[in-house]
Amino acid sequence: MTPESVSKPVRLTPILQRMLAYGLLLLLSLAVALAWVLQHDRMVRYQHGQDQARAMTNGAERELRSQLIYFERGLSGLAADAALFADMAPERASALIAARIAGVQRRNPDLQRIALLAALPDLPGLRATGADPARSAGHLRIGHPR
Repeated sequence: MTPESVSKPVRLTPILQRMLAYGLLLLLSLAVALAWVLQHDRMVRYQHGQDQARAMTNGAERELRSQLIYFERGLSGLAADAALFADMAPERASALIAARIAGVQRRNPDLQRIALLAALPDLPGLRATGADPARSAGHLRIGHPR
């Protein structure tokens, strides 16, 4: 090796050293700011998704509850009419009740697709309250068994 082929290390002037330090500091601060913005954006999007999912489930629950209350009213009216028909015209009660049931089914076609679990025995985690008037007080109960 000849002395000419060996290169000397490049020495930066103090001004270039300062510019390099400021550049690296600026780069580091921009990286930290970008990380913070990305984290904040992720948190905001996650919270928005949670709020949207909660709103959808609340709306579906409200719709289901109102539909079940509507069905309960129809069935309660049917039960009251059946008792009235049995008292007033016992000989025609079965025909009148059948006609009333057909009318309720025409107005509420979804009632035909509902499977009533009240006839089942109590299972762990499920209480069939409709079969026992002492527990249900004649009302449809929605929610977790207590």
